[in-house]
Order: sequence, then structure tokens, then C-alpha cells
Amino acid sequence: MMRATAVIVLYAVTLLAYANPPTNRLGGPPWPSGVGQINTPSGLNTWQDWMGYDADVVVAWSHPASTWADFRTGRADVGAYFQAALKALPKTTTIVHAYPMLPTEVSNRGCRNPGVWDQFAAGAFDSHYREMARNMRSLIQNSGRDPSTVIIRLGWEMNGEWYPWSVCNKVTQFKQSWERAVRIIREEMPGIQFDFSVSRPYAGYTAGRNYAGSSGVNLAGFLPADNSYDFISRSTHDGQPFTTSDATFEASTLNPPPSARSIGLVELRNTAVARGKKFALSEWSAQMENCEAAWPQSPNPALFLEKVYAFLLANADHVAWDAYFSVGCTQLHNRYSTDAAKMYKSLWGTSQPDGSGGNENPTPNSPQQVRVE
Repeated sequence: MMRATAVIVLYAVTLLAYANPPTNRLGGPPWPSGVGQINTPSGLNTWQDWMGYDADVVVAWSHPASTWADFRTGRADVGAYFQAALKALPKTTTIVHAYPMLPTEVSNRGCRNPGVWDQFAAGAFDSHYREMARNMRSLIQNSGRDPSTVIIRLGWEMNGEWYPWSVCNKVTQFKQSWERAVRIIREEMPGIQFDFSVSRPYAGYTAGRNYAGSSGVNLAGFLPADNSYDFISRSTHDGQPFTTSDATFEASTLNPPPSARSIGLVELRNTAVARGKKFALSEWSAQMENCEAAWPQSPNPALFLEKVYAFLLANADHVAWDAYFSVGCTQLHNRYSTDAAKMYKSLWGTSQPDGSGGNENPTPNSPQQVRVE
């Protein structure tokens, strides 16, 4: 298949030291790459066998906790995916751990409890965070890992309205809360890194309900102190307007107009690089079938995949990682006869250092592919 023409992005560079992203081993594109939401050894092995190389990074979700007690312990029904990853993955595979920022008992979902951020910023939840960090440290150490192999994707998609840790318009208090939480966790787990991970968000949000005004979204104004995070990422799913051409990809994903109230990939990348950070796609996908009523099937998933790859390739030096969001309605490795799966494998399955070449059935090029047990 023909590779998309590289997208050229202009940017201003601040010369600061990058954090330590996942290692890019042999196989795959010229940046660290992997998968998320494949939470069983057999599922990950199937993906790795199909791609022909070992994942550099695996994203593991912890479900939103119901209570502070659940949050503190990260018990199996909350952190089962993370605990399975610690047990099964090679110690050289980076785990990006998506961890909730608030439990549902103090939920601000839909902006219904914004005062929770005042409490957080004032230190009301410090003890919960310290105990949670100590428990997480024990899990990591008991697995034989070092905390430096784990990146916490704390309170992901906080600029949306669907999680208990929805920020809404409490930006100042949220920043103070984030910085407070990170300081406590780092005190308990030196060396651990943090992924500041936003949503697009999708078009159609009510003005005033999100962190920015109706004129648009400004990622830079939403970020906490630069020393409180190591990477910036964005959830990137094909969505309205769906990618059916260069123009729709530009309007929906790459560089949305202010009226869309969305964070585009160009803004993500430029904001990260200006702060001396690398950027990531910690969760991204095309929809191979309807996931739900609000998340319908992509009309041209292969084109969306091709466009995402072109953007990442053009900016490969600044990409910390990408992890394809592989659930039932987005999975590609069990739809290998589709155009989208062929496109993904022809691009992400390539083994050339510069990302060129590639084929639909690449030969595994790791010295010895790791089997996850």
C-alpha cells in the first residue's frame, strides 16, 4: 500500500531535556509503539504474533473506584488490568497505567460537584493519595519492576464530562490538585513518570461546561506546572466529522477550527514540544463497527489510520509512544482481511528504521519474540 505523504508541521522548539519514554525495540515504526485494552496474555500474544514484534508499551486501565477505600487499595476489581500487566509483561515493556483521579463517591461527572476541586487543592485528599501511592509502589516492587518502567496516566480525559474527575471550569483548582497529587506520588515512588492525557473533546459540548469558553479550547492554558508531568497525550478516535478526506481529517483531528472546541494533534504536538516534552497517543482507534450510539462506525477507517501514521511519521522525533485502543468494536488483529487491518499492519508492522518499506505480512525481526505467560 502507498504510504501517505508526510505532514509538515511548523513549530517553535524550546531546548529542554526530554523525559524517558518507552524504549523502541526492533520492530514497528520509528517510535515506541504498542497497544491498549488488551488485558490478557493470550490477547497480547495474538496481537504481537500478528504484528511480528513485541509491544514497546502496553496501556492498562484501572476502573474508576466507587469509594476512597477502593481508590487507596487499587484492589482487583479496580486495578485488575494493571495487576495482570505487572504479572505477565516482560520487565522491559513500559506500562502506561491509567489511574482514576477521584472515586465516584465525590464525582464531578457532568459538572455536578465542582467544589470537589476546592477540597482537593486544599489538601483534603492527601492521605488517600499517599496510601494509594504506597500500595501501588508495593505492587510494582513485588512484581520485580522499578517504578521507572511505569507511567501514570492520571485522571485521563479530564477535560471531558464523563468521568468523576471532570474539571469543567475549575481550572485553577484542578491544576493545584494535579500538582499536589503528583508531588505526593513522587515522594512515595521516585522515578515514576506522568502522562497528562486529554480528550479531543468531541464537538457539540455546551459552552461554559468545559474548561474553556465558547471561543475554543486552549491546551496550554489548561496545563499544570511543567515539572509536574513528563508527557502530554490525547485520546484520538475517529469521530464527527469522520475522516473521509484530507479536509475532514484536518477539521476533525489534525487542526480543528476554534468553533469545534477541540484539541487538535497539531496543537498537542506544538504545545508539548514548546515545553520540552514528547507527545503521545495513549489511546486511539478507528471504529470497525458501532461501539455505542454515540460512537458509531468509521466510514473509512483505513484512511484514518493512514492519516494518523503520516502525522506521527512527520513528527517521529517528538513521539513518546502510540498505543492502539483495541476493544471489540475497534480491534484490528482479528479483522486481518479488512482494508483497515491491512493498512495498519502495512504501516505499523514495518521494520525499517526510517519507517519506509513495509508489507502486509512482515517477518518478525526481534531477536527472540517474547511470549507473555
